[in-house]
Amino acid sequence: MNTDKLIFNKYYEITELSKYEPISVDLGLKDDILILYLHENTNGNPILYKIVHLDNGEKRSYEVVANKELHFLQLIEDNYLLICGYLTHDQENNAFIYDKKGNLLKEFCVGNGVNTCKVDQDHHIWIGYSDEGIFHESEIGSKGIVCFDKNGAIIYDAFDMLVEQRNFPPIDHCHAVNISDSNDVWLYYYSADAKYPIVQLKKNSNTACWWESNVSRGENLVVGHNMVFVLTNEGDIVGISLENKQHKEYTAYDTQGNKFTFDYYFGRGSILYGVSKNIIYKLDLEKF
Repeated sequence: MNTDKLIFNKYYEITELSKYEPISVDLGLKDDILILYLHENTNGNPILYKIVHLDNGEKRSYEVVANKELHFLQLIEDNYLLICGYLTHDQENNAFIYDKKGNLLKEFCVGNGVNTCKVDQDHHIWIGYSDEGIFHESEIGSKGIVCFDKNGAIIYDAFDMLVEQRNFPPIDHCHAVNISDSNDVWLYYYSADAKYPIVQLKKNSNTACWWESNVSRGENLVVGHNMVFVLTNEGDIVGISLENKQHKEYTAYDTQGNKFTFDYYFGRGSILYGVSKNIIYKLDLEKF
């Protein structure tokens, strides 16, 4: 099948990506890149993690010592939010906020089965849950998407109202959360009632809408002007028109015309990054 081209620009080379297998690579609020990797594990506690923070072209490194496995990293205010994706005991704390000196400032519970996480411009923590968290006995993640404030208090837990009152498909496994520049929250998930829905929660107007994507195996979601892009775990880039629901497949190229197969993608808003070995490539999909 013929596909359209997406031209990625070389953005940055990070040596740590070739030395270590990153646990998490994601974006903060200001298009800053956050990398979490395991530095030392003696098969016990504590565990030493390294954070690489690439902010406006300047790279800084930090250390965090934790007593459990960590899987997700986000910037919250001027500190780092680190989350363990599962609970070993019911209601155990699994979200931790550290300052840049490695001091633990606070901790709280965000439930079992965390599968994806984004912090918005108001420093609210949006968490999408796997089926393990949705059907877990703790019930924190039972709606599939929950928003917490910076102190761990739940401030949005009402997706079931969209299911009951507006016939939105229930979330059985949330694959991706994206926060757009307008601070809208976008979800891509699996539901037994629909073919991989995409939902837009409009924060400013307190409304929501949804589409069937018909795209399986997605791991990330990036939002353009009139299209959303699903990035699959097989390296595919599928654009879906929000106007007519037409699909278009894309192939990644560099500025020299070389076809790319990236090791993985990550993104936020309309910005999409692809990683090949230790080189990060960038593309803004806002015009689409």
